[in-house]
Amino acid sequence: MRIHALANLFNFELGLNFSRILHPRSTSELPHIAELIIDGEITVGTLVPVGCVAIATDGHNTLAMLKRRGGETLAQLLTRLDLAFGKAFTQDVFTDEINTPQTRAADSILSGR
Repeated sequence: MRIHALANLFNFELGLNFSRILHPRSTSELPHIAELIIDGEITVGTLVPVGCVAIATDGHNTLAMLKRRGGETLAQLLTRLDLAFGKAFTQDVFTDEINTPQTRAADSILSGR
């Protein structure tokens, strides 16, 4: 019952058809994530001070780290994560939107380095 209440909240608040995640008919919508979560994991949440992020790891390495864009729905963020993981898996191109040069420069200023 609680899961379905949360699903209704996600459907309304985030514009995501959560019931399709709870009861998927196929994995074709997010094929790379479907493959990844067999042995790896994805994390979606708030990372202070960055904001909402989505991260894909294979258990050993971080393969993609995305920052949620303004106005981006959860479904759009997960689609971008799926594509970024696909790029890491097929082309060895790793996406990092969290540790940008601007973020590292701000960290250096704040830490006095």
